Amino acid sequence: MKKFVLPLSAVLMATVFGLLFRHSLFSAQGVLEINSDPPVLIFINGQKTGLTPFKKEFKPQKLTIKLTPEEDPEKVLWQGKVPITSSAITLIKYQFGQERQEDYGEILTLNKIPDRKNGALLVSSYPDKAIVNLDGETKGYTPLLLEEVSPGHHSLEINLDGYNNSIIGLNIAAGFQLNAEIKLAKITTNQDQEETIPEEQVLTEKTVTILSTPTGWLRVRSGPGTGFAEIAKVFPGEKYPFLAEDEGWLKISLEDETEEKQTEGWISSQYGEIED
Repeated sequence: MKKFVLPLSAVLMATVFGLLFRHSLFSAQGVLEINSDPPVLIFINGQKTGLTPFKKEFKPQKLTIKLTPEEDPEKVLWQGKVPITSSAITLIKYQFGQERQEDYGEILTLNKIPDRKNGALLVSSYPDKAIVNLDGETKGYTPLLLEEVSPGHHSLEINLDGYNNSIIGLNIAAGFQLNAEIKLAKITTNQDQEETIPEEQVLTEKTVTILSTPTGWLRVRSGPGTGFAEIAKVFPGEKYPFLAEDEGWLKISLEDETEEKQTEGWISSQYGEIED
């Protein structure tokens, strides 16, 4: 069986972003943190600063950041301006591939808002028009502003057909808006082909019963992995024809009532039981 397994770094898993300094809540300084794979050269306001990983305190201001290969400082991998907010962290995290379309990462910044009871979340992506899921609930498409977000830990997931999805753990703080800029990596031709060539044992006489889930529903994806787009939702107790199995994923047949045709999708085997 020829199967492509997404590396952990290809899906941004559980990047918990602590917004405020625990040791200096009222600090006048802010922190800039830059992480990358592979390590790259950092320029801040035109000055060479060192290699990633990088973490340093700055007074509140806007900084111009440029990231380049250490061996070729003239080649710009990423460049932009980021704000430094007092008592908060500004995070730049990137994975650079061999081709620009394979690059992915996130830029997380903060600004203060009048609402002292809640936080806010502004999500943008490249490319845009990606699906935004917060704590398992679809909220809309990028760019998207979510106001009155409860303080605490949240899970942000960004999905777009043809691109690896991004899953980030966020810590929302009252009185702050978190701005999340997400760069998605395009699924390459070879990767796409390998992901869709699993060995499948088709057993059409069997059915799959959807088991209980923490959310009360279960995502159906276009392929056997979390990097594939969500195409439908199914619910506990429902039964669907079983088509195939592929290491932790079950392929089922869905009837599209609007178009009266059968569609196929994949669910996690953790929440599906095969029955004869």
